[in-house]
Amino acid sequence: MGALTYQTLDMLRPIYRRKWSRSILNTLADGPKRYTDLSTQLTFESGELVHSQTLTDTLRMLTDLGFITHRDSDQASVYALTADGARLTKILTQLDDLVASDNDRRAAAKRSPPKTPT
Repeated sequence: MGALTYQTLDMLRPIYRRKWSRSILNTLADGPKRYTDLSTQLTFESGELVHSQTLTDTLRMLTDLGFITHRDSDQASVYALTADGARLTKILTQLDDLVASDNDRRAAAKRSPPKTPT
């Protein structure tokens, strides 16, 4: 991923539109996962059942975008982040932290009484 451009931002739109894409990227940041382990972990962490077709479609989209790899072994399908996927996950986490920090700052400002001039 190069410089941040409108084209880059447009490419990220599917990641924000698909419910499980961010969770998949975050889960794979801990290391490669088999399909069944990924499904189980996402379901456990979210408390929601991840429909298999939704998971498959989202994994395919992330693979097509070049953010994850898919390897079939004799035992199972294994998914992992690519270098771009790892960088993207780090950037998205930083953006989340920035937004959370800004939200905290705004909430604190609303709670503080207005300053009176002295």
